[in-house]
Amino acid sequence: MVIGLAALVKVTAILAIVGIVFWAWRARRPRVLVGAAIGAVATLVVGYSPFLGDAAQVLTGSDHTVTSASPWNGLADLLLGHDALRTVVHPLASNATLDTIFYAGLVLVGLLVLVLGWRAAAARDPRRAAGVTTAAYVFGSSYSYPWYLNWSLPSVADAPPSPIAWVIWLESVAALAALKMRVHSAGTLGDAIFRVILSDVVPLALLVAFVVYGLRMAPDLEAEPAPELPVAELPAREI
Repeated sequence: MVIGLAALVKVTAILAIVGIVFWAWRARRPRVLVGAAIGAVATLVVGYSPFLGDAAQVLTGSDHTVTSASPWNGLADLLLGHDALRTVVHPLASNATLDTIFYAGLVLVGLLVLVLGWRAAAARDPRRAAGVTTAAYVFGSSYSYPWYLNWSLPSVADAPPSPIAWVIWLESVAALAALKMRVHSAGTLGDAIFRVILSDVVPLALLVAFVVYGLRMAPDLEAEPAPELPVAELPAREI
């Protein structure tokens, strides 16, 4: 239910349920699987039902802009000849190129969620799987912001942090830095080079790192059973 409430704030939080369901399936915990899925989805449906029409209009009417820290940003620059018109006054109207990138991003997010979420579900508890599946949206989508990782960072905050946790944290830092870049249509050569590195190269490099370290996540070793203690011989009962 808490995850359902979080999804009412930002719908991408519902991806955590995929990781938890994967974990429950691999851990043979059917009650957890069913309870978590029903609790989250039911909360989301009940919360959205009074506003379903308005929410649907927001989703269908979005312009599918590519944000500055998206791994699709460089492709948008290449195909459109600009950075999805973020550097001009008027926003970019919807077009076939941006729509294609948007849906390609959703497919990539789905693949990351399924493959890396299943891999992360081999842990002892569902935290890592929930963190990886919610982080997948930021790494793969065309439209994302650094605070979308608020759902995943606490879930992967182990001590010491795992490599996948470092990658997710670096993604949040890079996304925030790209978002805070000064937006203007003209600048120095150094400014242009820095912009390309931060908004085109870094997101792709972090996406590759997310996939590589996600696939290399080793399953937690099962707790070793306590050694069997020798049974003391009981004294014979006196007759």
